[in-house]
Amino acid sequence: MKPLKLNPEKRIPSRCVCLDRLLHGGLPSAKLTVFYGEAATGKTTIALQYSVNCAREGLQVLYVDGDGGFPVERLKQMATDFESLASLILVFNPKNFFEQTVLLENLEVYLSGRVGLIVVDTINNLYRLAIKNTETVFTLNKELNRQLAYLTHYAKTYNLPVLVLSQVHAVIGEENGKIEPVAIRALNYWASNVIRLNLNPKPGLRTAILERLDGRSFTNVFCHFRLFGGGVE
Repeated sequence: MKPLKLNPEKRIPSRCVCLDRLLHGGLPSAKLTVFYGEAATGKTTIALQYSVNCAREGLQVLYVDGDGGFPVERLKQMATDFESLASLILVFNPKNFFEQTVLLENLEVYLSGRVGLIVVDTINNLYRLAIKNTETVFTLNKELNRQLAYLTHYAKTYNLPVLVLSQVHAVIGEENGKIEPVAIRALNYWASNVIRLNLNPKPGLRTAILERLDGRSFTNVFCHFRLFGGGVE
């Protein structure tokens, strides 16, 4: 079966006004989009919401679960039509960073004409677990760049949206608890779009901050969204 050739302007919406405005309508085809933030900022919930909306279009989602605990119950909570969508969301569970590299290198065998979205949640969890000393960091950075290169290739070759979620760490020497994605140089090199997710003092509320869109950097462009049982709004 030939790969799906979406219209270049085709986007997968989140159905959350805040996020869709930041990305001019949704996740864009042929580009790699990164969402990063601390725990509980809504990264996985957002990925699930994009996945559900893609599946509702009759398209498959390739969901690489690098965190080792795909939230099936959360997905059921978000999608009342879960039974009809479940077969369209294909979940892969690499056990270590090497397996993740092999999986992403061979993901193309699954890119049939029905695939509409690739998600990696999170791309750097197994990377962090594999770091043992400064010598391994160099090797792992090469592997991470290789993984991102393959994902970018799939996005452009098959005209697909690729969503990558990233863990964060505190920036040493910076005050006010500044954070950045793990392996930020690799992510910044490959990502066309970058959104940072922040916690908010108000319960359930989160902040989405646009840092890059179509390769251009932005400042002071943000909006607020709410986490609830059905996802984000």
